[in-house]
Amino acid sequence: MKFLHTADWHLGRTISEYSLLSDQRHRLSQLAECAQQEKVDAIVIAGDLYDRSVPSAQAVSLLDETLYHLTQTLGIPVLAIAGNHDSPQRLAFGSRMFCESGLYICGEASPELYRVTLTDQLGPVDFYLLPYFTCEQLRSWFPQQTIRSCNDAFQVLMQHNLDRIDPRRRNVLVAHGFYRAVGQQAAAQEAIFSESEISIGGSDLIDLKSADIFDYIALGHLHAPQRAGENARYSGSLLKYSVSEARQQKGFLLVELAEKGCSHSSLLSPAPLRDLRSVKGTLEQLLEANRPASCGSAPSEDYVAVTLTDKGAVLEAMARLRDVFPNILGIRFAVRDEEETASLSQLTRQLLENHQSLSPLELFEDFYQQIRQQPLTPQRRQLVEQIIKKLENDRETAGPKEEDAG
Repeated sequence: MKFLHTADWHLGRTISEYSLLSDQRHRLSQLAECAQQEKVDAIVIAGDLYDRSVPSAQAVSLLDETLYHLTQTLGIPVLAIAGNHDSPQRLAFGSRMFCESGLYICGEASPELYRVTLTDQLGPVDFYLLPYFTCEQLRSWFPQQTIRSCNDAFQVLMQHNLDRIDPRRRNVLVAHGFYRAVGQQAAAQEAIFSESEISIGGSDLIDLKSADIFDYIALGHLHAPQRAGENARYSGSLLKYSVSEARQQKGFLLVELAEKGCSHSSLLSPAPLRDLRSVKGTLEQLLEANRPASCGSAPSEDYVAVTLTDKGAVLEAMARLRDVFPNILGIRFAVRDEEETASLSQLTRQLLENHQSLSPLELFEDFYQQIRQQPLTPQRRQLVEQIIKKLENDRETAGPKEEDAG
């Protein structure tokens, strides 16, 4: 079986003052072309179809056109889940009727994973759809279980569904969130993040150790195409949605499932309508290198973030750069960035030097002042002083015992 794995469309997205709807429309037409050329059996969308929970009318129309073209004109089943940017209820409207037309949308997570079974010449393939979920949802479903984190919630959910998943069949999980085959503590540090991704941290990390029953795990949420485990992949976002993504290669993953336990994926990356890139140099260097007469073509329509290396004052830089970069995103000055970094480093050193000379009580008073915006009261100061003394006494008492044990 062959299917396209895609995610994080973020329809209705803007960057700087520019709407990306025309770029997204072009990209989705490329998705349909790739699906035809590769003769895929399905298209999987792993969440964040919209950029906002209440999308614009134009974004809704674009999604409607796209899904109709894929399922009705091309006859390709589409399996989609809600991401953290989507409204689960809005996205799932009419989904029970749509499934008769080959459109399977799972908006809200449920205790029993939503299963869609497709068949190829080798037999059935079970797709299990798991939209973005919160710990609070899982706690209400499983009140007898201890659920302190997203990882706890996922492990409980997998255990609850274990009897429903046939290990002899080919199984695919479609999910949206921060998933890794952890194995080691550095797993979260190995993930590739972007500025356009918010609210991602260690508490969101979900270990895929209990999901090894799946032959392939199609993930959404992280915008850079990347592996999350041996058989788990993030397809990445539809387009580049921030300057931090300028060097990333965007596209769709072509996934091929052979017999049980055998899967292969490859990135299809057609050229976008407009690229997003970053350029650096002096104003005159950038103007000279990108004038139509110099590069032999019309001004680039790409979205361009400019970093100027000029050391002196630069007059009318934005107006002049628009002549060669009509869709300029903004200007940064390298010299100012270096000065700010140096100033911040000096301030950090000063703070460290000052804090090193403070007692534990004085450090706590300083911390309390910054957080509460008021000084420590005499009663609370006395209480903190007692706690610190007790901790110091306990440490002195424990110290010799630890040395003797060594």
